[in-house]
Amino acid sequence: MVYRKTANVKAHLKAQRGAIVAAATAVVAKHGRDKFLARTCERANVGMGTVYQYFADVDELWNAVVAAALARDVTAMRRAAEGEPDYPLNALARAIAVFYSSLDEPRLARALAEAPAYRKGIRSVLEPLIGAATACSPRAKEQYAAAILGALYGLADIDATDKSAVTYCLTMLGVPNLAARALA
Repeated sequence: MVYRKTANVKAHLKAQRGAIVAAATAVVAKHGRDKFLARTCERANVGMGTVYQYFADVDELWNAVVAAALARDVTAMRRAAEGEPDYPLNALARAIAVFYSSLDEPRLARALAEAPAYRKGIRSVLEPLIGAATACSPRAKEQYAAAILGALYGLADIDATDKSAVTYCLTMLGVPNLAARALA
C-alpha cells in the first residue's frame, strides 16, 4: 500500500521547512555563512539528517533563504511603490527607502548581496520604476538599477540615514539635490 500524505502531514512538512529556512536566515543575520548548516540545525532544534530530508544540500537551503528574503523585499518594495501610482519619482524614492531599510542586518545584507538571484530580483523591481521616473534607454535602466543597488550597499556599510540614501540615489539619476531631498 502506498503512503499518501494527508493535509495535516503536508502542513506539518511545510511548517518544518519554513522553520528551518527562518532559522537559517537568523543564523546568517547573526554569524554570516560561517558554520551555516551546524548553526542552523542548532537554532532550528533539528538534526542534520532532518535538514537533508527537506533540502538536497546546503546550497539548496541557502537558495531557499535567498528566495524567502527576495520575496519579502520585492513585495515590500512593490507595495511602497504602489502607494504613488501618479508620481513615478515618488514611487521610486519609496521603493529605494524600503529596500534600504531592509539592509539593517549587515551580515545578512552582505550575504544576500553575493547572491546573483537576489541582486537580479531587486534590480527587476528598480528598473521599471527608473524607466517610469526618467526618460532613459533600457540599457541605462539596467545600469542605473545596478548602480543604485551598489550605492545602497555601500551606504549601509557607513550607516547612512534612509533620507540621505534616497537623496543620493535620486541625485545619481539626475534629480536636483533639493528636489531629491524633498522626495526622500
